Amino acid sequence: MENIVKFLMRRPLATIVVILALTAVMGVACTTLRMETDIKKLLPNDSASVTAYNEIDEKFGGADQLFIIVEDKNIFDAPTLAKIRELTEKLKTISGVSRTISITNLDEIKAVPGGIEIAPLDYSDLAKFRQKLLSDDKYAGVFVSKDGSATLILIKLFIARDDKTVPAVRALIKNFAQPEKIYLTGPPYISQVIQEGMAQDLIRLIPLALALVSFILYLSFRNWYGIVLPLATVVISAIWSMGLMSLLGKPITVLSCAVPVLLISVGSAYGIHIISRFQEEDSGVSPKAALEKTMSKTGIAIFIAAATTVVGYLSNVVSDISAIQTFGYITGFGVTIAFIVSMTFIPAVLQFVRKKNNGIKAVADHDPLSRSLSLLGKVVTVKKFWVFAVTAALLIIAAIGYPRLTTETDPVKYFSQKSEVVKTTELVKKKFGGAITIDIMFKGDLKDPETLSKIEQLQARMRSIELLGPSYSIADALKETNCYMNDNRQEFKVIPKSRDGIAQYLLLLSMTGSDLVENMITSDHESALLSVRVGTSKSSVIDRIVKQLKQEITDIFGADHQVEIKLSGMAVILKEMREMLIANQAQSLALALIFTFIMIWALYRTFWGALFCMTPIFVTVCLNFGVMSWFGIPLDMATVLVGSVAVGMGIDYSVHLFNRYKEERAAGKRADTSVILSLNTVGKAIIYNAASVAVGFVILIFSEFEILKSFGILVALTMGFAAFGALALLPE
Repeated sequence: MENIVKFLMRRPLATIVVILALTAVMGVACTTLRMETDIKKLLPNDSASVTAYNEIDEKFGGADQLFIIVEDKNIFDAPTLAKIRELTEKLKTISGVSRTISITNLDEIKAVPGGIEIAPLDYSDLAKFRQKLLSDDKYAGVFVSKDGSATLILIKLFIARDDKTVPAVRALIKNFAQPEKIYLTGPPYISQVIQEGMAQDLIRLIPLALALVSFILYLSFRNWYGIVLPLATVVISAIWSMGLMSLLGKPITVLSCAVPVLLISVGSAYGIHIISRFQEEDSGVSPKAALEKTMSKTGIAIFIAAATTVVGYLSNVVSDISAIQTFGYITGFGVTIAFIVSMTFIPAVLQFVRKKNNGIKAVADHDPLSRSLSLLGKVVTVKKFWVFAVTAALLIIAAIGYPRLTTETDPVKYFSQKSEVVKTTELVKKKFGGAITIDIMFKGDLKDPETLSKIEQLQARMRSIELLGPSYSIADALKETNCYMNDNRQEFKVIPKSRDGIAQYLLLLSMTGSDLVENMITSDHESALLSVRVGTSKSSVIDRIVKQLKQEITDIFGADHQVEIKLSGMAVILKEMREMLIANQAQSLALALIFTFIMIWALYRTFWGALFCMTPIFVTVCLNFGVMSWFGIPLDMATVLVGSVAVGMGIDYSVHLFNRYKEERAAGKRADTSVILSLNTVGKAIIYNAASVAVGFVILIFSEFEILKSFGILVALTMGFAAFGALALLPE
């Protein structure tokens, strides 16, 4: 590496031109980036819940659902019903819409001379219509609120649709929004709102991050190259990273839209250490001579710091969630580019620097930071007990909070409690039992009375599961048909006892051509669907509900049931993602710690030195989970990354301090003197770097998304923990 750097330093102009030219190429590639916010596409292709979801869409159509809520005190007035009917019909004309169901086109099974028919509810008599809807569990709390103040229009969308479907729905309902209040929600709508928020984040956060990091760099160096060169490094690395995403066909997700801000914060570290040492060495010698000494003294530490940071990010590629995988290798690539540019581009430009000497004196400086670091050096070499005692107390407090730590995958939690997305979601939960579903598909002999009786039994058990809404299945339709075919006698409101009777009724129902039947059973009568809304989107509660439901299915159908049963729906998908987050968190964090330790051990060839360097990082990770536990910050798709990010980035500070300490000891200085000298020289760069990174990540508090706000705050805190650990704990 050192030979390569020296070779490029002899050709500074060529180095600058090549790097800028390649950056221009990658910049062009960035123009074809696209966004992806569909939560289903974040899971692996072989995910059981997503595979079942797609199969349900193929067999029954419209697995993706939107919910329109019309709220008005006069829902059952003729003008309001006419407006609802018009909106329902116009929604059907939008490309990508499979079906629309509202109170104006709800089908019901009716007795007619000689048989049955399925026809829309009659609302010519508004009083009877109101009474019918509010007294029947198929409708009350499902399509009309139980207090009669709101109604729901269900829009089923094809999975294979273009990006214009949801915007077209949003544009249409704006024309119907007065005097009634009309709201829109559902996973496809939330996905689009997330996409809009991502675009706003990219426009807002990148300039903010650049401005604040520039300010930190100005305070640190107070010269043009101390600001421009680290910034050039991070801009180049961000362009290359996003360009690679485009070339690989990877979309921007909620996580990857934070990558430019992350690289602006992280990528400046290597330039800061180079320029800090360059100023220290640039005392009465030429810039080239100062650079050669700078690169020879800091090169190994910067390489280790970059390599361990890359390892920390790459540990996330083992995740089963594609957004986390992409985040892992794209940030790993970006940090690699930041390191390469720092080791080549910055030295190339610095060779053209002509300035007065203002080299850093290791101990003679009398600025407040130098005095503080000198005092810290005396404390950590004299008051060792108190350093350990404070650290131990903090770890104990953190550990006490660990049982409070939760996991969350609900995309609604991305948004502020004051946002329209959250308010509308809560409205749907309150009045219509939720905006996400559990879908149960049965495949097998659906003409078997025993199988249908088991479906009926499952529905009865589901009514006892808290937060599950009412359900309507093919078993219910057959019971109603049997009743009507027997003069509407209630004793016949049961599943027919014979296969022939069931087959005859299924034929009658199919001949109606109604959406009611097509939503419940396929035309070949081999697959049936039972959907139920879930009155929560909280991951831990969904986890409990799905587990309880699976147990009921096993109890009723048997462990080796002949009927194939598949569970899906957004609730099941969220549960599967939660399980992946928990498993991948432990896996990626363990890999980051293990490989970082091995790398430091191999490069420094000292087991104890590697262990000492890792100690502040271990403390940092423990304190991070403590903060999350005590402040109620859940592990989600963003915060799950903090542990491995803290390992990869936080180790830099320990490495730089340890490297400088070894250098001073090799020069024959005493241990305590070496500690104080290290703190007064590289310690400053560590503080500058930690401040730059922390400020860069704190910018995420201006994000549209709560998960990125929490991620930014936690990373900023961990950088503070890691820097303090390196400066106070490592010298012990």
